[in-house]
Amino acid sequence: MLAQSSGLFAAVYYYVFLRIRPELFYQQKPDVFLLESHFFREMATHPGGVVDYLAAFLSPLLAWDWLGALVVTLLVALVCWATRRLLAAVAGAAEEVVYLLPAIFILMVAGQYIHPVQLCVGLSITLLTANLYARLGGYRVGVRLAAFAIASLAIYFVTAGLY
Repeated sequence: MLAQSSGLFAAVYYYVFLRIRPELFYQQKPDVFLLESHFFREMATHPGGVVDYLAAFLSPLLAWDWLGALVVTLLVALVCWATRRLLAAVAGAAEEVVYLLPAIFILMVAGQYIHPVQLCVGLSITLLTANLYARLGGYRVGVRLAAFAIASLAIYFVTAGLY
């Protein structure tokens, strides 16, 4: 299992590095990031602002081809790991290889030069929250329903359309 995932992520790195060229994402959309509270408050006051803030933090790293490929690969690995944990919690399918499918879909989106950082950050946050929710299986239905409603509102505000 480890050999499959490490081989896939090495292939993802080289595909992003040689074929997609992450520095082109930075040239296409150079995000401005300021490490100050006013900038964070300005970004975080609208739905999806937190994801935009995190994407703006990571986007300048795409200016260098090797570092950009590493960032995209690590984000893809985070999405695949969260998918694997969710599949294990919901369906008991931790040993299946289906958790690697999001990597292929993200590479397809990145191949169309749609900025992958915002997509991966939003998807990671959504999947991590779904993992937390899946761990509530032993609680009563009312508690799970309330947790789902509160988490849905919070995650929608954090990720906006990516939810």
